[in-house]
Amino acid sequence: MTKTELKKFSEAVTTIKSITRVYEQAAARKMKMVKLEIENIAEYLNEATNTYSSSKYAITEGEKAKVRQAVLGSSFRKPTKNQVLVLIASQTQYYGNLIPSLFKEFLSYYKKSGSDAVILGKIGKELMEKNNIQAQNVTYWDFDDANPSWNVVHEISQKLGDYAKIIVFYGEYKSVLTQEAKSTDLAEKIVVREVNEEKQYLFKPQPQVALSFLEQQMISGGFLEKIYESQVAKYAARIKILEIGQVAEKISNAMDDLARGRRNFRKSSNNRKQLQLFTGSNLWQNEGLTDI
Repeated sequence: MTKTELKKFSEAVTTIKSITRVYEQAAARKMKMVKLEIENIAEYLNEATNTYSSSKYAITEGEKAKVRQAVLGSSFRKPTKNQVLVLIASQTQYYGNLIPSLFKEFLSYYKKSGSDAVILGKIGKELMEKNNIQAQNVTYWDFDDANPSWNVVHEISQKLGDYAKIIVFYGEYKSVLTQEAKSTDLAEKIVVREVNEEKQYLFKPQPQVALSFLEQQMISGGFLEKIYESQVAKYAARIKILEIGQVAEKISNAMDDLARGRRNFRKSSNNRKQLQLFTGSNLWQNEGLTDI
């Protein structure tokens, strides 16, 4: 490798390192922002659940114990379908093994249950096609990982409300080194809590309509929460790739090649200098012998 080639290679490696660092910092910054959104949604869901519980206690005030327990444990959504599986995949491939792991869990459940399914992200669709699965009960949605369309989220949420069970497969952040494939039933999370103080409510036109609305809001909020949690896991997976994964490995190999190239260049340069010195010495000695 010549001096000019070595300089160009060094500049290229430095540029790649700088770009990688920028992407890593951007992912870390977005992780913090999404975590704040998760906290806001958790607060909203907590308030919605409290209102839902208080409302159920209010409409069953004065009822017999059996009637009250039946109402507290019932749903007012009136779902028309049994179960739906939702896979929060991705639009791009740059998340290491997270999406393939999620898909493996999803596919196993789908094959056993044959349930309706909703897949978010182009990669999810590509994985289904790769496994030769073409089914009429699977709906696909393009879904930008960084900037999801909230109109799409709302539309999907409304459809999910038609199902008694809503199993969502999503990525969960544990640490930068660990992201896990998880699943949860959003409908199962609609629970009635014990209330410290039973409040009085005036329902118009009917309490069933208000409670059905609250259940739908809890499903929508829970779905949005899982989208955000999956985003955090994806950003963590990207940081892992940049820091210790395939990208980091390639940069490390490039740095090794650069260091090796520099050593070889210095060795070659020193050899040339010694050769020139030796050659010059021989010429001087030869000239001296001729003069004599």
